[in-house]
Amino acid sequence: TTGHAWCWGWDNYGQLGDGDTTAASSKVTPVPVVGGHTFTTLTAGSFHSCGLDTTGAAWCWGRDIWGELGDGADGAPKFTPVMVVGGHTFTMVTAGLGHSCGLDTTGAAWCWGTDGNGALGDGDTTGTSKFTPVPVVGGHTFTTLTAGSYHSCGLDTTGAAWCLGNDLNGELGDGDATRTIKVTPVPVLA
Repeated sequence: TTGHAWCWGWDNYGQLGDGDTTAASSKVTPVPVVGGHTFTTLTAGSFHSCGLDTTGAAWCWGRDIWGELGDGADGAPKFTPVMVVGGHTFTMVTAGLGHSCGLDTTGAAWCWGTDGNGALGDGDTTGTSKFTPVPVVGGHTFTTLTAGSYHSCGLDTTGAAWCLGNDLNGELGDGDATRTIKVTPVPVLA
């Protein structure tokens, strides 16, 4: 009720945010996320976590090998929350396997992290990781967004679903039998 975050479980990359740098440690009871932040929402990815504070700033912690924390750096894990750069005011944030995304106050989607499977939706076909938020192309106004392992999906203001990224197992729902990576949002078939 205070907005302070508590995490528990495997802490091998600092995804609990408690500042513990002990390799492969685990916490079987909740530990406080350090930094004194007041969060309105949290999301847990595979090896990193993120939250929004009361100003709409996004903070992430944990593994950062592909830029999934959005702080402009990569390589070393962050054991305490770091602010996502860019000065965005987000209304929601979501964490996947190696990428994260957020919606700003206009409904525009921004993503950061690994783009090897097109999961950022920025139209980049090189697969280059992005260490700061990049806009999801297409001009969509989303009301919600979720990051999966290698893809992301969102709902627009009409209730239509759009997905992007890896389509190897048909996870984009676009009916494409070639199951190719989509680097921009495609509509999910009704």
